[in-house]
Amino acid sequence: MEYFGNIYPYLTEEEVKNSLLRQIEDNDLNFLKPAFFEMWASRFWIKKGFDGSTFIQDFAHPSICSFFHDYLYRVYGGGYKADFIFYKIQRLLKDPNARKNFVGVRVFGSFFRLRHFLKGRRKEISYNFIELFIYLKKLKNK
Repeated sequence: MEYFGNIYPYLTEEEVKNSLLRQIEDNDLNFLKPAFFEMWASRFWIKKGFDGSTFIQDFAHPSICSFFHDYLYRVYGGGYKADFIFYKIQRLLKDPNARKNFVGVRVFGSFFRLRHFLKGRRKEISYNFIELFIYLKKLKNK
């Protein structure tokens, strides 16, 4: 049985996956599933880690918005699209701190984005995430 890293040392990968999928389904966010399954198949946390929110308290544990954000920063180097996806998922989950968190990640995430850029790790996000970004941009008042 394989456990899920340092942040959830007593949860198996299957338990984390089921918890994240339950968060998607319970909040009627099924449009996130194609991107989620791409992230899950990558198993990015094995080499690059998953630690949840860095400077803020996660709204839920494990948190689907933090999982998306960690993946997009660790695999693609972050950027506006990653931050916007994080923000919109937080808004859809009715996190009262979503706007403050978005401002914080745009300001304080600059260090991480610059580091990824200088190390040559910045690349354009995949089709699933571009589609998700476009879909979330079209959502009004959420």
